[in-house]
Amino acid sequence: MIYLSTIMNSDIWNLTPLHESINVQRIVASVTIMESLPIKDWAKGGELLLTSSKTLPESEQELLELLTDMQQLSTAALAIKCKETEKELAQVRKLANLAQDKQIPIFLIPPQRTYLSLTNAINRLLSQEVERDSLKEYLMKYLLLSKEPKKDLIVHRCAESLQLPLFQKKIQLIQFQLHKSHKETQVFEQQRYSFFLHACDLFEQMKQNKLLFDFIFMHTDNVIYTCLLMDNEKKSIACIAELSNMLKKFPSVHAGISSIQTAEHTANMMMEAEFSVHAGTALAHQQITSYSKIQLLHVIYNLQTQDNNQYLHKVIEPLLEHPFLLDTLTKYFRNNENQKVTCKELFIHVNTLQYRLKKIETLTNLHLNNIQDKMYLYVALLSYMIENWRDEYDYD
Repeated sequence: MIYLSTIMNSDIWNLTPLHESINVQRIVASVTIMESLPIKDWAKGGELLLTSSKTLPESEQELLELLTDMQQLSTAALAIKCKETEKELAQVRKLANLAQDKQIPIFLIPPQRTYLSLTNAINRLLSQEVERDSLKEYLMKYLLLSKEPKKDLIVHRCAESLQLPLFQKKIQLIQFQLHKSHKETQVFEQQRYSFFLHACDLFEQMKQNKLLFDFIFMHTDNVIYTCLLMDNEKKSIACIAELSNMLKKFPSVHAGISSIQTAEHTANMMMEAEFSVHAGTALAHQQITSYSKIQLLHVIYNLQTQDNNQYLHKVIEPLLEHPFLLDTLTKYFRNNENQKVTCKELFIHVNTLQYRLKKIETLTNLHLNNIQDKMYLYVALLSYMIENWRDEYDYD
């Protein structure tokens, strides 16, 4: 994958942009000839599309549908070859005007330039980056599999080939979990790849802004592992904030973020990221969850035994006959005991909340203004939630 700007700045590019101030910081994953519509029936995402003006639809509505599909698939750009007749040029200009609002670059291919010469030239540029991306995936795979990464010869050779000072940097692991929200495999694959392109683009921008030194990645059917290399671990907060904003565009994607360690501890960080994404989604109802926020959950999860569960279950047992009280307590703790936020989430008056909390104290014989009782109740609630989650999700 390379940026469109990189291709445009090379000596192979002699195409004319059809509107000004185009966004050329777009990732190009491949170059493809567009022979049929709609592109969502066959495109993967990230393509630089080449086509003839004869392939373009005639109506404005159909042109908008084409641009919408391009936007959803994170298509890099559209380059059009047309005969310089007034009718064909007018259609191309209409498309370019519509594309400007969506920030999709449209180019005109010179009449003497063939598709073959253009695709061959672009593919030569892409092949260098494809090799580097493959090596990044290879490194990530062995980093996750290796019990002792610092002694692993393959890890060292991959890192050296990429010129990555892997063991001299602080790293943070992110696991992106993609939930299949669409029954059609092709649509899911397009959504997955679109997210992957957006994530790579974001991390590349972080590199340019000196928030990251570099990143490596590996993706499976519904999981993408990303390892962030950092010069300054304090910049992690800014990285997570930008990532959180980007994830809002992809509601079916959840992320778990490990603590910041060194590459020797990758296996531990993978466990943290995996627990974070699953527990954060199921228990905290968060789209992005840092391990530091749910570390106590993991401690309780690992300490759970049958005897402990039964002992803590007795604390929560009186509330099981009153689901609304259990829900109230859960949201009250989740909102850090903020009564205003809790009332807003439950759609109740503050007096109602206070009545319910008093009822909880009466049923459990534990008092929320007593720190020991409060911690006891909180740990018992977390243990109950984890026990139910363990049964439902079989996480181990």
